[in-house]
This record gives sequence, C-alpha cells and structure tokens, in this order.
Amino acid sequence: MANQLQGGAMSRKRKNNKKKVSAPTLYCLNPNAAGVDVGATEIYIAVPVDRDPQPVRHFSTFTGDLHAAVLRRCARVYLLALHRSQSYLGHFYRRMRAKLGAPKAITATAHKLARIIYHMVTTGQDYDETICVKNEMKNRQRLEAMVRKQARELGFQLVAAS
Repeated sequence: MANQLQGGAMSRKRKNNKKKVSAPTLYCLNPNAAGVDVGATEIYIAVPVDRDPQPVRHFSTFTGDLHAAVLRRCARVYLLALHRSQSYLGHFYRRMRAKLGAPKAITATAHKLARIIYHMVTTGQDYDETICVKNEMKNRQRLEAMVRKQARELGFQLVAAS
C-alpha cells in the first residue's frame, strides 16, 4: 500500500503556476507624517526614524491615555516640521521659542493647534485658511514695523520697493 501511495496521484507535487509578484514601490509623500495603525487589540504609532529614539510604539486598545499619546506623538512631529515652516503657526512657534524657550514654545504651539482642531471637530467646520491669512498679514506688519524701528535706530531709512 505504501508503494501505491508513493507512485499514486497523492504523492505528486503540484506545480505552482502563480507568478511571483514583487512588492509595490512605495514613495514618501510627506517625510513629516506620523502613522497610526489601529488594530482590534493594539494600536501602533510610528514617526520618522530621525525624530524619536523609539520611532514605533504600541499601545493596548484599552489604554486610557491612548488618545493623549496619539495626539502628543502626532503634534510633536508636526511641531518639528513647523520649525522651518513659513506658515502662521511656524512664525508663532519661532516667536514663542525666542521668547519662552523650546519646551514652552512646543507646549504653546501644541495648545494653539489643539484649539484649532477642537474648533473644527466641535463645530463641524472645515479649516478656514482666511483666519490664518489675516494673522499672517498682522504678523507681516509686525515684522515690518520691527525692521523699520531697527533701521531707524541704526540711522537708516527704509524705502518701499516699487
């Protein structure tokens, strides 16, 4: 009977007609983005490798501080990107950093960002860029006044370019 099984149809190896498929090429869309993977029992949060000594962390889905952890991690990545940003929040962060130091500036900017997100979530409104544009114009006027004052103190007179 053993001979029958060895030579019979049961012992034949099936040929694998499936073609090997290579993994798709993934492109980096935003190097400052954080990733969140939500599973049934665990949640993974990943940030760029150069931003944190432990770039991937996981939490139980029943952790009470999970939402705070996600917000802290995502806000940290966003705030690191703001350091070089020319947006209103970037200017705000740099102003606060010069005035208060880096740790307090991060907290102040995260608070401002949290207020923006809270407003969007509670009111159901989309992000309104015109508010930031108005604030950017005020910021530009403030910077222009500061440069004029510094020029005046040094004995120069600024003339607007035509």
